[in-house]
Amino acid sequence: MAKGKKRRGCLIVVAVIFVLAIFGAIGGGGKSKTSGDKKAEPVAAEEKESATKEKDEEKAKKEEEAEAKAKKDAKAKKKADEEAKKKAEEEAAASAVSVSQKNAVDKAKSYLSFSAFSHDELVGQLEFEKFSHEDAVYGADNCGADWMEQAVKKAKSYLDTSAFSYTGLIEQLEFSKFTHDEAVHGADNCGADWMEQAAKKAQSYLSFSSFSHESLVDQLMFEGFTPEEAEYGTSSVGL
Repeated sequence: MAKGKKRRGCLIVVAVIFVLAIFGAIGGGGKSKTSGDKKAEPVAAEEKESATKEKDEEKAKKEEEAEAKAKKDAKAKKKADEEAKKKAEEEAAASAVSVSQKNAVDKAKSYLSFSAFSHDELVGQLEFEKFSHEDAVYGADNCGADWMEQAVKKAKSYLDTSAFSYTGLIEQLEFSKFTHDEAVHGADNCGADWMEQAAKKAQSYLSFSSFSHESLVDQLMFEGFTPEEAEYGTSSVGL
């Protein structure tokens, strides 16, 4: 009987130890799981933050691209509108041109095809053709002439028929109604050798009159040649 009680007591102790061991295992497992959860929480938060950042960056990039496209489209539209406006203005101006104005332009171009003119000289020529002053001015303004270029051509045409000093050629171009700047440009770019021009001028004087050395020098200087050019011209004809 005592032996049975002793055995039963041992079994109870074993059972208690077993139960405690189970609770200890459960408690230890729960503690381990809680620690794992705590370690996993920062990782999950970082991943979420990274995903949010990427999403925000992608959104910002799309917004930037959309803004750039909108600016490009606006710029293209503005350019197209300006071109359309310019074209409309040109068409309106063209439709507003009268027949007489068109004829004045055509006539001005025909004159410029065989001779050089200043702006005002061309206006005068058109008026001589019985165009009104307004139509003549319109013709000269819209014939496409480069008046600087016309001055050079006119200067060369003068030199083909007569000899001129530099200043004498400028005065002749101004007489043909070129502006002073146009006349100077023509004389500067006509390719003349002013020494040679002095010699030609001296020879032309001697072809119809007699001169002494000094009087011919004076005459050439009166024509605008420099003293050096006048001396060269006079000496070239043997005086």
